[in-house]
Amino acid sequence: MFSQPFIPRNTEAIKEWFEKEGEKFCQEIGLIKGQKVMDLGCGVGTYAIPAAKTVGKIGKVYAIDKDENSIKELATRIEKNNLTHILEPIQTDGSFNFPIEDEVIDNSLLIDFLGVVIHHSKDVQPIKKLMKEIYRVTKPTGKITIIFKHLHNWQIPKKQVELIINKYFALEKTKTLPHIHWDTKEIGAVYSYKKY
Repeated sequence: MFSQPFIPRNTEAIKEWFEKEGEKFCQEIGLIKGQKVMDLGCGVGTYAIPAAKTVGKIGKVYAIDKDENSIKELATRIEKNNLTHILEPIQTDGSFNFPIEDEVIDNSLLIDFLGVVIHHSKDVQPIKKLMKEIYRVTKPTGKITIIFKHLHNWQIPKKQVELIINKYFALEKTKTLPHIHWDTKEIGAVYSYKKY
């Protein structure tokens, strides 16, 4: 997607996020110790690192991105934060065939990820493939957490995307939570869906 990974500026919001707010967000969306989490479009770890700290040494976070530079930067951050046994960076070719076993994921994070997929594909087929693959790796009691961003740029109506999501996952709740977008703190809707 980018020639260089987007590395958030070291703003006060970013410092607070990595010190405490990120873990607080993860707890608010229901992550607990021992869970397995998948962060799609993880970038340099803005959500994957707090998720790894939240699930702890008996948990696992699969951080997935197709951008090689982002994965390299994330690997550096994993080492720096002593998370090598918890956080696994996975570079993909952009297709939705994750090297993860069936029904092992407790929660998948799609933070601004659907907008990126829609922006690059301008078609619903990749969203259908993505949801089918997330469904495959999600435990029967598992969930997905979505923050929709850049809706004004979407080539596909949000309602159409929600219909695809609803084939596999039911909306459980919506919370208004502070979160990070790029390197800025925002407050907005966070959607939690459970597997059918």
